[in-house]
Amino acid sequence: MVYDVLFLLSFAKAISSGVIDECFVENQVNNQAVRRPSQLAQACSNNNQAFCAELFDPPANVAGNNANPAMSYNVNDRCQNAALKAEAIKICPRSCAFCCLTPQYNCTNENEENCNLFLTMPQFCTNPDISAIALAKCPRNCGLCNQPGAGGRCPDTSPNCAVLVALAGCKDTNVQRNCMGTCNIRSSTTGGPPTCSDDRANCAQMQRFCTVEPFAATVRQQCRKTCAITGGASARPDDRANCAQMQVQRFCTVEPFAAIVKQQCRKICGLYT
Repeated sequence: MVYDVLFLLSFAKAISSGVIDECFVENQVNNQAVRRPSQLAQACSNNNQAFCAELFDPPANVAGNNANPAMSYNVNDRCQNAALKAEAIKICPRSCAFCCLTPQYNCTNENEENCNLFLTMPQFCTNPDISAIALAKCPRNCGLCNQPGAGGRCPDTSPNCAVLVALAGCKDTNVQRNCMGTCNIRSSTTGGPPTCSDDRANCAQMQRFCTVEPFAATVRQQCRKTCAITGGASARPDDRANCAQMQVQRFCTVEPFAAIVKQQCRKICGLYT
C-alpha cells in the first residue's frame, strides 16, 4: 500500500521542503537559530538511490541554502509526512537525513566526548585492534547499534522479541532469557551461573580483552567459554609490531582507549624499557 502511494507521488512534480526536524544540531548564527544535519544524519546509504532521488531528495531550489552552513538545512516535505516517514527511514534515510534513526545508528554511546574520535577517524571503527571498543563503548558513532554486544548489551536469541516483549514485557523470565538485547539486559538475571558457551563468533580474537578493563565485563559475558578456558592471557610488551605505525602513543592516556593501548603497546607508552 505504501509503495503504491509512493509510486503515485512520483508523478507529482511540485516538491516542497521544510526545515530539518530529526538528526540535527542547532547553532546560533547572527542571533538566529540555524538547524544543520548532525554528523550522523547522512552517515548511511539509501537502499534504492534512483527511487529516493525521485521521491525524497531535497528539491533543487534549496540546494544553495543546504550547502550554506549559515542557513537551516531543508528536507523534502515527504520525509516529514507522518504516513511516509517510516518508509523514508527504511528506504531513503540518507535523502531525508534520517540516518541517526536507522537500526545501526539508533542507540547511545557510553560517553559522547570520548567517542568523538570515531567520527573524526571512522576508519578506527573497523580497526581490528580497537573494534571491540567501538562496539562496547561507541556503537552509535560507528553504526554498530544493531550488532550483538553493542553498548555491552547481550544479543537477542529469539527473532520474535518485538512480539514477545509486546505480549509479556521485559519482566517475564522467558523474555529476559531470550530477548536480552531488546530488554537492554547486560548480565544474566536468572540467578544461576551463565551457560558456558560463547555468544560471539570472533571470541578467539577477543581473548586478549578478557581481563582488560573497561572491556573485560562485556567480553567475559559474551565470550564466557573462551575467557574461562584461556584466562585472558595478556600480551607481551609491544608484542604488536605495528604500535608505531598505528601512531597509538597519543591514545596512551586517552580513555576509553588507554587501557587496551597500554596493555598491547607498553613500550611506546613509556611503561616498559
